Amino acid sequence: MRTSASQPAAPLYRSMAPELPDIGWSGPLPRQLSEGAARAIHACTDATALGVMLGELRSYWAAAGGMTIAFFGGLATGVVGWDIASAILFAIGVPAGLFTIEARRRALQWQGVIEARLAVVDPRS
Repeated sequence: MRTSASQPAAPLYRSMAPELPDIGWSGPLPRQLSEGAARAIHACTDATALGVMLGELRSYWAAAGGMTIAFFGGLATGVVGWDIASAILFAIGVPAGLFTIEARRRALQWQGVIEARLAVVDPRS
């Protein structure tokens, strides 16, 4: 019987170019961009791996669904007169919105570095 949890698989871009930094894909938020991570991205010549990394960063809209559910659920429950449920749903939307803003803020920093590198990398290498 196993007692340890299995480790999450490495992101595709890291299997393509192991020198690329981990964006924190296993967590709910991207990591803060560091100088070392930016330099590693600018040293990478694999345009395909950088493109995959960029695509994974663009998927950080984690709590946007929570914001949508909270807003429309709050409206729907408010219309039918369930005031307490409506208030709870609207209240859930606030942290979901803040979480989404922070995830996108961090992801955009990474995306900017990757896009700058992709602008000058030779796709034939």
